[in-house]
Amino acid sequence: MAEQRDMNYFTNELYQYYLEHGITLSEETMNVMNKIPLELSGNEREVYVKFILPRRHQIKQALKTRFVCSGARKEVWHNNLRLYSRSVIGQIASEMLIEEEVALLEPIPPGPPTAPGPPAPPGQVLPPEQPAPPMQLEQEILPVLPISIKRSSPLLGIKMGKNRRKIFQRKRKVGRLVIAGSFVVLLLLLSIFLFSPWGPWGHLLFKTSGAKSNNPGYAEGGSGVSGRNGNAGQAAGAPRSEKASDATPPTIAIVVDDVGENTSNLSQWLAIDAPLTFSVMPHCTCSRDLAEQLYQAGYRIMLHVPTENQPPHSYAGNGQIATAMDRETVFRTLDDDLATVPYVVGINNHEGGKGCDDLQLMTWECEWAKENDLFVVDSRSSAQSKVSQAGTSLGLERRCNQAFLDEQNNPDYIRSAMRQLADLARLNGIVIGVCHFPRPNTPSVVGEMVRELEAGGIHFAFVEDIHN
Repeated sequence: MAEQRDMNYFTNELYQYYLEHGITLSEETMNVMNKIPLELSGNEREVYVKFILPRRHQIKQALKTRFVCSGARKEVWHNNLRLYSRSVIGQIASEMLIEEEVALLEPIPPGPPTAPGPPAPPGQVLPPEQPAPPMQLEQEILPVLPISIKRSSPLLGIKMGKNRRKIFQRKRKVGRLVIAGSFVVLLLLLSIFLFSPWGPWGHLLFKTSGAKSNNPGYAEGGSGVSGRNGNAGQAAGAPRSEKASDATPPTIAIVVDDVGENTSNLSQWLAIDAPLTFSVMPHCTCSRDLAEQLYQAGYRIMLHVPTENQPPHSYAGNGQIATAMDRETVFRTLDDDLATVPYVVGINNHEGGKGCDDLQLMTWECEWAKENDLFVVDSRSSAQSKVSQAGTSLGLERRCNQAFLDEQNNPDYIRSAMRQLADLARLNGIVIGVCHFPRPNTPSVVGEMVRELEAGGIHFAFVEDIHN
């Protein structure tokens, strides 16, 4: 029998919910719920992975029902969250409250509960299909407490002309005419100059200036056409050797989000010998330079699309797509975003709680991606994200984030998240995780854990090479 002093507030709320539905939680399950993930023993970790993680969404729905019914007890939930935020059930309760847009207090060291519930007798473990609607069993894995929710194959040989961007058929017809006209005028002037008395000297001068004008174009990415559609920057670069990608289960694919603002962690990321996929934000100071260096180092590149967020922080960055836009504006905005990042082979959303919940906006985004031969990753920026639904309805393969790895940026937290991701890979075969480029401890710990997990039989692949 689980005693009252052993149950934290949220464990008791969950117990009461299931009791009302004729289900009794076992003492073993409640003990795991009460503990901090990093302190779980071997047997407790097995219970956590097999019985609690696959039902995380179900547990959040149960807590939400109890929270909504509590009404005036909102403050009690907040106070207890300060005490139990580090426990398994406290982390799940935090996610639920964040999704309900409840303002949370900063966590403080745990102490006695403010308003403990009654004791809970032992019984059954959580059943996979027992709770009544609106319960939906979905293996949506966020293994550690998320505080804020924020995520290609480069060409195996550039095939110039293949899959040319339809932007040139839609937006730049006038630009092409201007370029063609300028070229004709230039040829005419050149012909006149060559047949003048100074022709030979002019011809030599033209060749010299031409070389000077072409090389910077290559260095700057040429015309701005990127990704599968070609990029002049590759022509001038050294031979590229891509990181080895092994999609044999158990396999982990890691997406590194928020690339583009600065280069502070670049050397640490370049030291990782693994098939990482870097998602680069458009229109940032270092976007093009970072994409170029990461691609040449053997990694793959995605476009990190700024997407309208929930108010009051609605603005996600330059090049944002928003729910108020029509289809043509969305396409034009994404075209402009793509032109600022070379070597793009896929996309995911940056922030975008509001935009990702809008099925129409996400359908247009996925249509644009399909037209440009790009895959789409659902970052799960919100619990109601419609990215996967929109993509699969258009025939795109589902690629869905299952874990944010560095929401708390301390080494032990990241190690624990990576090990839990490996457990999921062993259970399900394929998993996708997301971390963040600028966070100070992330690259060194991810590199360390890649070596550890590879030694334990885990494979790593580019996110483009798998789907879940």
